[in-house]
Amino acid sequence: MRIVLDSVGLTYDRGLPTARSGLGGVSLSIGAGDAVAIMGPTGSGKTTLLEIAAGLVAPTTGSASLDEAEDGASLKSRVGLVYQFPELQFFEETVFDEVAYGLRAARIGEDEVVRRVHAALDRVRLKPSSFVERSPLTLSAGEQRRAAIAALVVLERPFLLLDEPSAGLDPRTRDRILELIHREREAGRAILLVTHDPELAEETVDRIVVLSSGSIVADGSPADVFGDAGLLERLGLEAPPAHELVNALSRRDPAVARDVASVVLGRPALRDGVSNDRF
Repeated sequence: MRIVLDSVGLTYDRGLPTARSGLGGVSLSIGAGDAVAIMGPTGSGKTTLLEIAAGLVAPTTGSASLDEAEDGASLKSRVGLVYQFPELQFFEETVFDEVAYGLRAARIGEDEVVRRVHAALDRVRLKPSSFVERSPLTLSAGEQRRAAIAALVVLERPFLLLDEPSAGLDPRTRDRILELIHREREAGRAILLVTHDPELAEETVDRIVVLSSGSIVADGSPADVFGDAGLLERLGLEAPPAHELVNALSRRDPAVARDVASVVLGRPALRDGVSNDRF
């Protein structure tokens, strides 16, 4: 099963003088077990892409579909999206009811609901006895994100989409989110996340797709993307510290950069600061 975006475009305020493009001709495929990060400057269309991939927003042009889905399943029924500010998604009075909502909507028996809600909370490291009766709005930022993820994990959806999962979190809480992403990936769930955190991307995904002005300008491994100093500089994106060091050296002395890259990255420096020709 795969999420397939085929030449997807989205125009805001279509037909009005204020019409503007959000995405233009984006094609992307995400399959079981994939882990992909979407990066790019603010306003480049990252969250819009997530919403289309989750089936929450219909594209103006192109198509978004679930390929090889059984029983005619839709994106909405197989994809879960956690926004950057999960408190805006909460509407139940307790954490238990919030996580149980999808199961109850599917008319699952209450005994099974209790079992699965407790298992989902354990999975995201929220002790059920401490959290089930609390209001979601009283949780810390990291706890809110984990509760929002639990509300999707409990449904066993194969695709988990995360919008800026580490934004605004302290290092310890960020590490808990990182651990959670790794566990869900090990369970076979496909991960598609938007992030400005280069270290999170390097530590969690195999592929980075870079957007600029609603179009894909780079698509490759973290090593390829973070090794393209020209692309990063033009878009104002950061690389993890080790890549920043190698990229800075490559602009002064490519030979030294290659030697340093072999030590700190375990590979030769890529591109020697040469830009991505597709940009």
